[in-house]
Amino acid sequence: MTLVLTIIGILVALYITALPVKIAASAMGAKRTGMFSCLFALVVANFLHGVGLSAEPAGSIIALLLSGVGFAWILGTSFIRGVGVAVLHGIITAILVAISVLLFGVSLFAV
Repeated sequence: MTLVLTIIGILVALYITALPVKIAASAMGAKRTGMFSCLFALVVANFLHGVGLSAEPAGSIIALLLSGVGFAWILGTSFIRGVGVAVLHGIITAILVAISVLLFGVSLFAV
């Protein structure tokens, strides 16, 4: 029974993780908006984002552009729409975190 609940918990966590990408991809008109495509795009975009952050003069901008490339490549859309997916993903994720903090009283900064 514990194994089943663990697997269900992992699947729910993966769904919640990929949901903002799915919403953003649908809003930007991407060709592939399935959950597995969105989850894979999120993994690739996060990797590319980390690579971009290592650039010295303008790491944040380069990271955003590289994550846009990852989203565009996996989700089947243009580069500009891929950057739009990256930006919308960040906004939607921030809204979901704010809602969860308000509803459940969970603070990320609690010690």
